[in-house]
Amino acid sequence: MFGSLDISTSGLVAQRTRMTAIADNLANKDTLLAADGTYAPFAARSVVFSQGDAATGAPFGVTAEVVQAGTFRWADPNDPAEQIPPTVFKAAQKAGMVNDEGLVKVPMVNEVAQFTDAMEALRSYEANISVADATKRMIDGALQLLA
Repeated sequence: MFGSLDISTSGLVAQRTRMTAIADNLANKDTLLAADGTYAPFAARSVVFSQGDAATGAPFGVTAEVVQAGTFRWADPNDPAEQIPPTVFKAAQKAGMVNDEGLVKVPMVNEVAQFTDAMEALRSYEANISVADATKRMIDGALQLLA
């Protein structure tokens, strides 16, 4: 029975990791410059799940690994909707992030997809909590029978 608690716990940790990656993506979707002022557009992150619990070495459960999705799009710096200041455009030119048409490489974070993933992660988190609670109730019931 304790194995099912380990599995539920690994699921909770995996979904928390997923929510953290989603929060990072939404918070940094407009980040174009590094702290030192060089042009470094934010690279969106995604989470890859794999079987087994890397923390305990158990074959059951799930492990979540954050990887850079590296998806970018080309934005027109002359489009007011893009909000790319001239200083940022100059930094992008210096970094070689402007194509022949004058478009700038910017992060591609689909907000709708991120919010959908967040809702799915929340539901999965809640499901893992329900399984952990049910397991605890079964363990408690078994201990009461033994007493």
